[in-house]
Amino acid sequence: MEISHEPGLNPVRAGVPAGGVVLIRPDGHIGFRFPSADPGALAALDRHLSSYLIPDPTVCPDIADTYA
Repeated sequence: MEISHEPGLNPVRAGVPAGGVVLIRPDGHIGFRFPSADPGALAALDRHLSSYLIPDPTVCPDIADTYA
């Protein structure tokens, strides 16, 4: 995952007018949004991604063990 700040992103259009976390999919659609950028937001993003992404144990065994 790459975390970056995108100055060209309009937070109102993205649905987080007061700021927050937005995951933009490669096709340009919003895949996730959360109304704050605190550690709870990143935990929510991790839960969201973990709900459908399965870690590859050959890439990072420690993470794969967490979700086994």
